[in-house]
Amino acid sequence: MPRGLIRRAILVFLCAVVVTYAAPYAHAEAGDEGSTDPDARVLGTVEPTMVVTENNAVHPIHGINTGRGADQLIIYTREWGTHTTTNEWGYEVAVEGGVVVEVRGYTERTPLAIPENGYVISGHGSARIWVAQNLSPGTRVELVRGGVFGMRLTDPELFAALDLTLPGMEAVRAAVEAADWSAARAAFARYLREREQPGWYFDPDDPLGGSAPGAGDITAANDALNKRFTVIGIAHTFEGEIDWAYNPTREPDSPYAANNEWTWQFNRHHFWRSLGRTYRFLHDERYAQAFVEQMTDWVEKNPPPLWADQGAGSRWRTIEAGIRMQIWGDTFLLFLPSPSFTDDAIVTMVRSMVEHARYLMTHNTGGNWLTMEMNGLYHVGVLFPEFKEAAEWRRFAAERMRAELESQVYPDGAQYELAPGYHNVALSNFVGIVRLARLAGYELPDGYMEQLEKMYDFNLYMMTPSGHLPPFNDSSSGGVQGHLWTAYQLFPDRTDFLWAAMNRSTGDEPEHTSYAFPYAGFLVQRSDWSAHARYLAFDVGPFGYGHQHEDKLTFILHAYGRPFIVDAGNYTYDSSQWRQYVISPYAHNVAFVDGLGQNRRLSSETFVSDEPADHVWVLTPEWEFAQGSYGSELEGFGPDVAWLATHRRAILYVKEGAGRDFWVMVDTFLPQDHASHTYESLFHIDAPEVEVEGLAVRTTFRAGANLGIFAASPTAEPQLNIVRGQEEPFVQGWVSDGDRTVRPVPTASYTVAGRGVQHLIYVLYPVPEGAVPEVIVAPWQPAETERGAGATVRFADGRAYRIFVPVDSAAEFTVEGAQITGPVYFERL
Repeated sequence: MPRGLIRRAILVFLCAVVVTYAAPYAHAEAGDEGSTDPDARVLGTVEPTMVVTENNAVHPIHGINTGRGADQLIIYTREWGTHTTTNEWGYEVAVEGGVVVEVRGYTERTPLAIPENGYVISGHGSARIWVAQNLSPGTRVELVRGGVFGMRLTDPELFAALDLTLPGMEAVRAAVEAADWSAARAAFARYLREREQPGWYFDPDDPLGGSAPGAGDITAANDALNKRFTVIGIAHTFEGEIDWAYNPTREPDSPYAANNEWTWQFNRHHFWRSLGRTYRFLHDERYAQAFVEQMTDWVEKNPPPLWADQGAGSRWRTIEAGIRMQIWGDTFLLFLPSPSFTDDAIVTMVRSMVEHARYLMTHNTGGNWLTMEMNGLYHVGVLFPEFKEAAEWRRFAAERMRAELESQVYPDGAQYELAPGYHNVALSNFVGIVRLARLAGYELPDGYMEQLEKMYDFNLYMMTPSGHLPPFNDSSSGGVQGHLWTAYQLFPDRTDFLWAAMNRSTGDEPEHTSYAFPYAGFLVQRSDWSAHARYLAFDVGPFGYGHQHEDKLTFILHAYGRPFIVDAGNYTYDSSQWRQYVISPYAHNVAFVDGLGQNRRLSSETFVSDEPADHVWVLTPEWEFAQGSYGSELEGFGPDVAWLATHRRAILYVKEGAGRDFWVMVDTFLPQDHASHTYESLFHIDAPEVEVEGLAVRTTFRAGANLGIFAASPTAEPQLNIVRGQEEPFVQGWVSDGDRTVRPVPTASYTVAGRGVQHLIYVLYPVPEGAVPEVIVAPWQPAETERGAGATVRFADGRAYRIFVPVDSAAEFTVEGAQITGPVYFERL
């Protein structure tokens, strides 16, 4: 690559000198052509620090011939060996003669050969995305050395980017032609204050028109006046200047576990929107002055980097850049009338937003991050249509979002991270560009709205009787009413959206009660749509694209207005034992083999699927049946992902009305060898305490509903243990109630051990009031355990049933006169 091209592509600051504005780009200390250093001959420079492509894409190098960590880009030469030995979680390219000659794609397991006179570029995470987007076969590439701190648009560059022929821009054009940049800034600021368009989703001139402050806004605004900021629940006050890279959880004496989220979320600037809302409501210039001081300080100290800086302490992670542009758009309009928001401050903010837009055009990722990046980019394109690039910003963002609606949303409407909370993060960002496009009169790509409707169906049919989503994967139990109110505004013919949004007070009940999401693998059994419905959500699907927990075959159960069987939920993304607990199998209602839990994290093939999940789903008027399994070469147990056994879980919901409904759950364990194994199943019970009698566990609420769990095994004598609030030898018996709040709950552990096929059978019986009567669960035909699990179930009111779940649902055979066909046999006695 010609060195002049690199000089035009990169701005490098040497000797710790910070340059705020610079037009020409340059790089420093390229390889010495006469060097005899072997690395220099192979790499082109000694100790290179960044990769530059012929298209001016730039990325830092995190190491040479070292192990590759999260979000890192590593260079491998023959000093490392003949092939790379990194795992399949990366994307690698071989470079020879300064040209990419071979590619090893993401999830491929075959090591890539390292050229004798070349090297391999290997990227993980965000670096993987950069490599995949920028280094295809035939691409010219060079490694250079230098320190890149950032770049900043000059006044001539900023005003050259504007369409100065637009009506109202005459004074700006005259000042630019005279190269009077002070006058140009003043004229452009005046133009922005006086223009009547674009429209926004709130009326900036109406302090109550969607921009009125809440109590939280006023508190945050008053705190910001004193440089006090509360992020992820942790407050910090800056004495003197604000350090935008600061993280109180990294202080030696911090009482909190280290958490990179503090710095990242601090730099989203939510408090500036609070300052703006409070200013417009109270007309107190102190709020505007504080904002202007902080905003100009941030812009001066944080120039945009040339690569996507996704690391700890970064102020320019692409997710923050995208979220920031949504917040900055609101903040800009809220402060625009303020005399404290001077001409130079206005242009400074606009300049930085243009830099943000260009940064997001160049550096974008995938998953819910991409939706936030593109929503932010679209916000800038709508807010500043005067820039020549604005139409391209809008087009690019809208088309990427449309493509992501196809690639990251399953045909059943579930976002592929399979974390319901992040489903709505993505959904809100997909919708974010809809409302701006409609206000500004821009068209969206065909099919955009149809995909959104499916995502709202997910919210509707997944929601619990209390109107919340199950906290699967990295989700808290968030409500869906606000989302479904937006859904009704977008799809006014969907009166079931209205019904859910208005808390069942108007509109029409949804068409279905029980509902299956076959691709996501979420199976929902529901008695009715009342707040006291019997409800069970069962997870039989893929691991998820991100935010994953080891939780396949977990379930939650609600009945008569109370959650009974619960998921441990989410916890803030820190380094504590609680974070490790909630993502582990110990936090979920799953099974262990020989004390080892699920481990899909090392098998990327389990993350996302192009096909429906392997499951059984049967609905009849009298009962409903769901089944899934865990166990394969990719779905193993323990750190070695050993396929010790297959766990198959079947759930039969018997529908007999309030006070009589119950579930029968069958856990079948199919070992891969003839050795004896121990199998353990967990049930996290949301109750202060439980009563244990034999193999029966009952909640003991004095008022309202209660649940009983009654167990048996036709293959071995089960053992029952209750764990509550345990921290050693491992964490167990807790649930999370928020970002950093946990509480102990009784967790029932049922265990069987032995050779061959093993079964555990449970009846889960909720009652609307009082103590749970005795339920007798007895094995039926234990001689047939190799072919399936059978039980008779007898209730205190005289009801009796017989159930048989075969190991092979395709087999047909007779058990004591009963013809077993299909996945389940059920009869009333």
